[in-house]
Amino acid sequence: TGGAGWALEEHRTYENQDYQDELDAEAIYSLLENEVTPAFYDRDEDGIPSEWIGFIKKSISEVAPRFTMNRMLIDYIEKYYHKLFERSEKIRQNDYEVARELVAWKKYMLKAWQGIEVISAGHPDITHNPVMLGGSYETEMVLDLHGIDPEHVGAELVIRGFERNNNDNPTYTQELLPVDKDGSRIRYKTVVSPVRAGSFDYGIRIYARHPHLPHRQDFPLMRWV
Repeated sequence: TGGAGWALEEHRTYENQDYQDELDAEAIYSLLENEVTPAFYDRDEDGIPSEWIGFIKKSISEVAPRFTMNRMLIDYIEKYYHKLFERSEKIRQNDYEVARELVAWKKYMLKAWQGIEVISAGHPDITHNPVMLGGSYETEMVLDLHGIDPEHVGAELVIRGFERNNNDNPTYTQELLPVDKDGSRIRYKTVVSPVRAGSFDYGIRIYARHPHLPHRQDFPLMRWV
């Protein structure tokens, strides 16, 4: 929000994180020296920092309303309550047709899930070749679904920052997309371009999905490959 505070630009200039950190630090010092400090200490004859007060007023009028109870309630209504009402209406239609369809699908998936066969799964060989920021690395997997509709099986690559004794490491997921089909065998593929340096764990997982599920955790059928 212009005129209500200061912020660093969100886009990256350097792929190298050390260089980016140096640039961000210089930007912060420049803001403090050339904008923040002068705005606070430049005062009129009555000792009032008019520019600084202008920032305060605009922050109160344009930023603070985004953090009010009214804004929170609107978010709840638009993001959750309306969607729950619409889903409830859909579930009730045609003598609960959607609900009965979901129950039958869940029963079938519980029986068929263990029959999914992993034919192959390939990751980049990071034991011999270094992983470079901005590079492209392909992950591929072949599954034999043995009759399960491919639309009902999702696949994703999971990458998690690795630091011992730290449960707050960020987790990033990227979907593996089906690229071709041979009978009941489906080949999935994705290409990852690292944008952060550090140590990471990674793996592939598959999960059951259906367009009528309100959330993946409504039917947490999942398997690591």
